[in-house]
Amino acid sequence: MTGRVRLRTILLSLNLFVLIVPLAGVYAFHIYENQLIRQVESELIAQGAYASAFYQAAIHQQPDQPCASDADPGSPANNAMVTPVLNLAEDTVFPARPDALVTQTPADRVAQGAGQAVYPVLASAARLTLAGFRIVDCHGIVVAGRSELGRSLSDIPEVQTALLGHYRAVLRLRETDPPHPPLASISRGATIRVFVAMPITDNSKVIGAILLSRTPRNILESLYDERRAVLSAAAIVLTLTCLMALLTSQAISRPIAALRDQAQRIGRGDRDVQPLLHPVTFEIGALSQSLAAMGQRLGERGAYIRDFATHMSHEFKTPLTAIQGALELIQDHRAVMDSHQLERFLSNAIKDTERLKLLVARLLDLAQADMMQPRDESCDLGRIVQEIRSDYGDRVVIRLDAQQAGTILPMPEEIVHAVLTTLVSNSVQHGATEVVVGLQTGPEGSRLEIEDNGKGISSANAEKLFVPFFTTKRDTGGTGLGLVILRSLLTAYRATITYQPGLRGAKFVIVVPGNTEIPKPLKRNLAVYGPIL
Repeated sequence: MTGRVRLRTILLSLNLFVLIVPLAGVYAFHIYENQLIRQVESELIAQGAYASAFYQAAIHQQPDQPCASDADPGSPANNAMVTPVLNLAEDTVFPARPDALVTQTPADRVAQGAGQAVYPVLASAARLTLAGFRIVDCHGIVVAGRSELGRSLSDIPEVQTALLGHYRAVLRLRETDPPHPPLASISRGATIRVFVAMPITDNSKVIGAILLSRTPRNILESLYDERRAVLSAAAIVLTLTCLMALLTSQAISRPIAALRDQAQRIGRGDRDVQPLLHPVTFEIGALSQSLAAMGQRLGERGAYIRDFATHMSHEFKTPLTAIQGALELIQDHRAVMDSHQLERFLSNAIKDTERLKLLVARLLDLAQADMMQPRDESCDLGRIVQEIRSDYGDRVVIRLDAQQAGTILPMPEEIVHAVLTTLVSNSVQHGATEVVVGLQTGPEGSRLEIEDNGKGISSANAEKLFVPFFTTKRDTGGTGLGLVILRSLLTAYRATITYQPGLRGAKFVIVVPGNTEIPKPLKRNLAVYGPIL
């Protein structure tokens, strides 16, 4: 599954896209709105420069000199370039401009004459630019404008700054009587007005100032004028959205639908379910493989249960039939039976009852082995072999042939003890006098071999060794579940057991993989298994 994208990566990309698109739209919207304000400020600067030049020319035509004040020492030179400075995100939006104040101080006569001279030209231009303008003398008294002539604007901060020889631009709330339409309300630009105050200087002396103002264009109108670019951007966003939807469909929706069909096939009993060929993501691929493996295990388990039920019914049917027959004979012919016949029938019934009891006990052992939870433990194989030697004494010689690094086996001690005891017991029953236990360990896992010098197992019987209830020792109490239980114990640790013909007798090979991941042990008591016959 290397090279596949993880599902969380796709979901994170989708979430980021969903987050970035509106944020990018808001950011672009704000940049564009701020650009409109900068554009208005730039236009007002240009208009103020021309108006200042006209006013200076008119002043020079007057016979007298106007009032003047020294410019602030830090003010720029007369010909310093003025650039837009407003920023809608950072600058404070002040309240609407207050009305000019009535003052007892008369306007400068020379400035008033120059204002009257330039007013017609500026008023004509204002009708086209839609900009409001006021020209004040060195004291801040209006000498040219549509209204407020003779009144003072000296208390307005931007005018005060201009009379000191500095340029200043501010944003103020727009005074409107009717409410704004809903569409216009989405733009801050619809509720503000740009004010620009520029000093009018002559020979480094401030002879007045000009205050210009205008409302920026409505952003919706501007966007409509740029509708081709807006539609192109919308088309790009729509295309990206469709691509993301297609990616979601291909990477999530379709694989999940395929997983649903895969699960439905398993539910209908189809055990030949293969993993998805194109799961796209790592998680979907892993889940698909898990479903396929689960279907295979269910099939194997179902087949095992069917075969087991068939064998178990046969094993239970034979002693039950014998018991029933013996009891019926005793019931029908008890009056004519002598004591020896009665004792023989009762003995057979008890013997069959004991076999049923043994079968039930072995079935409980098998159920416990199937349900056993593995534990992350290891054991000393040499010590276990020594314990089994003590148990069997002189009946069999048990030798340990351990290779490579020691005799440590990655399985719990009671499981290894039960496996070795079972196999040694079977070897003794088949006439073995010597059992060799060999262990090989390496990075790929551990290989445990148990070989005896007994009679061995015929090829016909070797094929049935792990078939439930198959036994060649039925007359001595064998149930045929010993090796089946043993295999279940090993399966819990992903270990396998196979039979191989030995050089002298029987040989069993147990392989424990080295990369087995064993979960933490559950809090439960596991039985210590003894010989399983």
